[in-house]
Amino acid sequence: MRAAELKSLTEISTEVRELAGRARARKLKTGEYLGATFSIQQSGMFGIEEFTAVINPPEGAILAVGAMAQKPVVKDDRVEIRTDDARHDVM
Repeated sequence: MRAAELKSLTEISTEVRELAGRARARKLKTGEYLGATFSIQQSGMFGIEEFTAVINPPEGAILAVGAMAQKPVVKDDRVEIRTDDARHDVM
């Protein structure tokens, strides 16, 4: 999406839905996904708990989101299994 600061929330929502639909259909044009300033890398949907995302210039940041995972934790001197997010990094 380009020039989000100039658009209303309704316009942004509509454009995001359209872009997501074209992305799922593998019909995005190169100019629609290059030149971003911020990216989101979501690998959790593939069961990947932890990974290192790579910032591609000219991006300034990337949010890497992994899968939720069940982990043993100690609470009140006993071990419990909790579902916790494995990793959320902003680089």
